[in-house]
Amino acid sequence: MSKPILKIESIATLDELALRELVFVQEQGVTIEEEHCDDESLFLHLNLYCDSELVACCRLSIQKDIAHIGRVAVRREYRKRGFGSIMMKHAHDYARMKGCTSVEISAQISAFDFYKKLGYVQFGDKYLDARILHIDMSLDL
Repeated sequence: MSKPILKIESIATLDELALRELVFVQEQGVTIEEEHCDDESLFLHLNLYCDSELVACCRLSIQKDIAHIGRVAVRREYRKRGFGSIMMKHAHDYARMKGCTSVEISAQISAFDFYKKLGYVQFGDKYLDARILHIDMSLDL
């Protein structure tokens, strides 16, 4: 297996949209309308490839000095192998390079421990988004 390669795009690629549909729609039962509810051009898209296959992705937006990361997805067969952490490290590095001092994420409760291991802390109350329980988390960069 080759070293993962990060590609940063100004628009969502077909590979990214397909991976997000696989993870969020097919695996988690989010409707296609909920998955495609935002204007994708408002985000920067980070895609992590390994051996020419998209293995992880996320999107990022910046307001003032806070980066917002969302739609973090890792292909099922690559989970628990460090690719999610690599993806997040790249997102953090990019946010830091752009002058951000913190990152916020709306984390699915099932991924809470993953983000906690990366240094994120919870703020606010749990809430439902697309019928999935979430919690807001932040990380100081």
